[in-house]
Amino acid sequence: MKRFEKIFGIVFLIALVFKLLTWPGGGILATISLTPLMFFYNFFAFAFFNNIRLKNIFTGKSYQGISVLRIIGSIVSGWGLAALCVGILFKIMHWPGANSMLLSGFITIIVVLAIVLIKFFRSKNDFYKMVLLRIAIIGGFGLLLFFAI
Repeated sequence: MKRFEKIFGIVFLIALVFKLLTWPGGGILATISLTPLMFFYNFFAFAFFNNIRLKNIFTGKSYQGISVLRIIGSIVSGWGLAALCVGILFKIMHWPGANSMLLSGFITIIVVLAIVLIKFFRSKNDFYKMVLLRIAIIGGFGLLLFFAI
């Protein structure tokens, strides 16, 4: 995982401990950690999953060798992961609409997961491994919250 995800993931785990122990600041930390992840996955997943640096997003050379379907798959994966991040935040904060956000994220991620699994077993590409890892971590945590709380 990239440094950005690790930092905000650790802050989220700290926020989760704060929320579970009912210490003050847990909600703020959860919001501070999951909101940037949601924006990141929503707007920059196409570059992140395809190993394109943010400074090279607008250069045509960066996209050479990357198929249009792979970029579309990255965008849809980002939307699903962003919806899961928002659903997780809403579920932890006990805000209304959490289950519907989690469900919309799960539906998107299940479609992406089916395609990624087929592609991964055919090619063993690192791109698909990276997408599977994120789906497993974020989707697994969202699934746990969906049924636990």
